[in-house]
Amino acid sequence: MLINSHKSVHSIPSVLMNYYKDNTDKNPATPKIIKRNFADVVEKYKSEVSYYNQTIAEDDAASLRTFYNTNGFHDVKVEYSFFADTVRKKNILRFNIEEGRRYRIKAIVYNGLSHLPVEISKKLFNDLPIAKNDYFNEELIFLNADIVYYKLLNLGYFYTKYNINPIQIDTNNYYNSSTNPEDVPSAGGKIEMERFGDIVTIDYETGERQIIGNVEYATNNSGGSGIAKSTKNKFNLIKRGDWYNYDNVKQTELNFNTLDIFEKISIDTNGITSPDTLNYLIYTKLRNRNKFDFGLFVNHTPTDGYINTGFQTRYTFLNPFGAGEELNYYANLTIKNVSDIFSSQKLELEGKLGTTFSQPLLWAIKKSQVAFAINVEYSRTNLNGFKVDHWLLPKLSFPIKFPQAQFFNKVQLDISLEGEKPIDTAKVLGDKLNYARNAIFYRILDNYWKSNTRKSIWSASVISASFLSEHRDFQLSPKKGNFSFLSAEAGGLLGIAEYVRLQFTHLQFFSKVLHPNKVHAIKTKLGIIFNDGNSKTKYVPFEKQFYCGGANSNRGWIARSLHSSNIRPTKDSKAQADTIITRSDYDLFSNIYGNSGLFEFSYEYRYNIKAPKGISRSAADQLSSLGVVLFSDLGNAYGWFYDKNDKPASHSLGDLGKFFVNNLALSMGFGLRYETPIGPIRLDFGFPIYGPVIGKPNFILNRYYVLEDVAIHFGIGHSF
Repeated sequence: MLINSHKSVHSIPSVLMNYYKDNTDKNPATPKIIKRNFADVVEKYKSEVSYYNQTIAEDDAASLRTFYNTNGFHDVKVEYSFFADTVRKKNILRFNIEEGRRYRIKAIVYNGLSHLPVEISKKLFNDLPIAKNDYFNEELIFLNADIVYYKLLNLGYFYTKYNINPIQIDTNNYYNSSTNPEDVPSAGGKIEMERFGDIVTIDYETGERQIIGNVEYATNNSGGSGIAKSTKNKFNLIKRGDWYNYDNVKQTELNFNTLDIFEKISIDTNGITSPDTLNYLIYTKLRNRNKFDFGLFVNHTPTDGYINTGFQTRYTFLNPFGAGEELNYYANLTIKNVSDIFSSQKLELEGKLGTTFSQPLLWAIKKSQVAFAINVEYSRTNLNGFKVDHWLLPKLSFPIKFPQAQFFNKVQLDISLEGEKPIDTAKVLGDKLNYARNAIFYRILDNYWKSNTRKSIWSASVISASFLSEHRDFQLSPKKGNFSFLSAEAGGLLGIAEYVRLQFTHLQFFSKVLHPNKVHAIKTKLGIIFNDGNSKTKYVPFEKQFYCGGANSNRGWIARSLHSSNIRPTKDSKAQADTIITRSDYDLFSNIYGNSGLFEFSYEYRYNIKAPKGISRSAADQLSSLGVVLFSDLGNAYGWFYDKNDKPASHSLGDLGKFFVNNLALSMGFGLRYETPIGPIRLDFGFPIYGPVIGKPNFILNRYYVLEDVAIHFGIGHSF
């Protein structure tokens, strides 16, 4: 807010307390202690009443003048008046503003740079945010000065400093502004002559251009053996003989911090040997090389959108070979997709054992960082008695970090050899395999592991690339910004997994500066898997398949229960037909068989309660942690692997579009939120507006007893 004056607003508690006080005062039988208590409470709410204050009003008028001046309205006139509106029975504080004409910039003069070589001068003034003829804007002028300053630092001028002189306002010279669409004809019908106005002068002092001389290292190795100088040189962008570059110094500091083995890092100049030479000293102090961690955790996996929790133990050995590496041994027990436990009443547990060897910085390419990791892991997942063993032998990863300003600021390349084997398949599914003719993945795997010709311990070889764009202001409860995730992976070089999987997710968040407690959030998620659905020897790994429905998906349906398939469960427990199965079988197959396509679009309006004035700090903190959400989810999963007929009539654009649109499912609902340090705890109620509801019509207005169709979801963290 530009001004500090504000209108009086009585909160609901204040109105209620005043009402009770007035009525108890009128009742002579009211005990004095009650009257006194109500009087004390009402007194606390007096801070909500704003009284007229001439000093504050004058300061507000000055603030408005300053705001207009800094944006080019140098002739602005701001006056205020305070009077009583007898009709509305209110006191009015009114600010009268005459903006006048908005000044443009006549010139921006950069003093002290004329001695620079032409090739350097050309680099200084490209892509600046404000220039001659633009409207005057003080913030952009300061930004101009900063950009030129940092460009000089990156071109070797270490001693650069600058000063912005007072703006000169030219009120005597005019120019014909008929080419400006914002100008308005005067009363005589002619284009008015506009004041050209402002001359901006920025004085720079650059000093001598500096070259890098000696670069030395100093290390406190009390924590163990140090890092080899050759490794440090690889991370260090401050090179002897180069021109000084501010960004290289900062990036070098970031590169050393990435190693996570130093307790302290400092980079500074180290004596002056000549007027144009800078010597540097890089000091590092090693931290303890051995770390042991044990505790609870909560994480989010962007591939499937799950919120997971559990406990883990980890032993870390830092810098085992003197090149900044990490060696980790870990074990954990994870409750996967914890957000859907309440709605689906299905507990998915996963236990893991593994070791990871990583080099946090393999290469530093300008401002980008390339890391390396190799992971060997074994895990077992248990979903309602259905168990799957999974192992990585090994998985090679190359995480690449780019500057934050770029759209995609992290890329990860993975190459893995994986094994996957269902345990006791026949015991869990029983004779269901005899009629589930399309559920071929399990039989393919069973046949593979029992085959005498199998010569490997892997069932899949996977190559993948993931691109992340993280530009949210807060990851747990963002108010503005965006996040994008794009991945592509392929299996098929070794083993029997053969597929191509593409996924794209984009999250967008909007809020206004004056109303940060009101957030608009949008999610778009697309996914598709290409594979040979008729193959008797190839399959798609279970964890790579798509699912729809649940706390982080389409919330009108419980977890994994939404498909475009026409197969629906029946109440007849003896049903044997392929297209009519029991509810328990439907739930089982929905959980263990995914889909080849996915589309989701969600919108949320998130409102956090604003604590009224006049209450205690602790009460205000608790109240402001509460929130409500209105949401709408659109989408479905397409091509259920259990149903080979779940596909469009043909590959024509018309049939594809009809298949997609006709199977869209829509849900709406509301939720409650309570903010915690690990993100909000939430309770959502999703109503299936249009889509497959077992035993009922698709559209909600054609159904009876719609409340029994509500899906209730408990979760940790926002839905997206």
